[in-house]
Amino acid sequence: MAYGKSWKIPDSSSAGVVLALAYGYEVAGNSDEYVHLADEALKSMGRAGLLGTYYVDYFPFLKHLPDWFPFAQFKRDAKIWRIPVRQVLHRPFDATKQRLKEGNASSCLVADELEKVHAGLSSTDEQTIRNTAATTFAAGSDTVVSAVSSFFLAMANFPDSQRRAQEEVDRVLQGRLPTHSDRADLPLVVESHPPVLHPPLLTPPLSDEYLLRAAALESWTTMYANVWAALHDERYPDPFDFKIDRFLDQAKNSREGINPLPDIVFGFGRRVCAGKELAFDFLWIAVASLLVSYDISKAVDENGYIIDAPIEYTPHLLSHPKDFRCSIRPRSPAAMALIEQTAYF
Repeated sequence: MAYGKSWKIPDSSSAGVVLALAYGYEVAGNSDEYVHLADEALKSMGRAGLLGTYYVDYFPFLKHLPDWFPFAQFKRDAKIWRIPVRQVLHRPFDATKQRLKEGNASSCLVADELEKVHAGLSSTDEQTIRNTAATTFAAGSDTVVSAVSSFFLAMANFPDSQRRAQEEVDRVLQGRLPTHSDRADLPLVVESHPPVLHPPLLTPPLSDEYLLRAAALESWTTMYANVWAALHDERYPDPFDFKIDRFLDQAKNSREGINPLPDIVFGFGRRVCAGKELAFDFLWIAVASLLVSYDISKAVDENGYIIDAPIEYTPHLLSHPKDFRCSIRPRSPAAMALIEQTAYF
């Protein structure tokens, strides 16, 4: 199976969880309109959100140029990208609001908060609820997909780690799918899914002048936190190797000053990702289920030669593994039966 354009199941799965929590909506499968809508909206964010993509990032006065001007491509692109972005903001929210009026909305973020507002139990305005739900939808629809895709890439390149994790799930689960109550009994699986991607995070512009290592930074300077560098320094021995037990013994790691948990990928301080725990829960159940059901390896061409799966990522704000080929096979007839019983897309 080739990872790339045909890769749709993780999109539906992760987006389905977020849509259910935020809007009480159940996805219809790979072709679901909201899944497609989120994908289109996030493509534009992935491009425009990376500082330096357009000349206007360096020369802000260009924002005053007319749309037709040669250096105003950002304005022409923005007009196109605005359409799916605005639809992500409005369409699922309005649909949930309509279901609430009709009395058939299920419990979710939007429905629950609107009911509180209508009952006079909350002073939150509707636009804040709309924005919060859309942010939840957008943030959770693509980041988890990248992490799950990275897991496939890691398993194809580090078969020994996969074997060790599968030995653990086989011993504990004995052929059944995992539940969250199994986490304590599966320490290797718990530690096998720390986020693989380490994108730069954008910090708020400085409101005052700031002195950083004797360098004076002016007010409104845009700063990037180099999370990738922080997670590839001397604290992480062999940072490019996927070591499944890297974070297993935190007491020992702490004594030796190595391998702290990579929580900084979720942000800093008050701006830490609100969906951190949900992301970890989703990734854990996804990884454990995949390990029970499938063997993942490098693909083989028609002549029997192994096809390499390079560990390379797209240079975007929302980074994903570049297209790669890998073999994904049910581990046994029993695993195949389990997959067929639980498949719903």
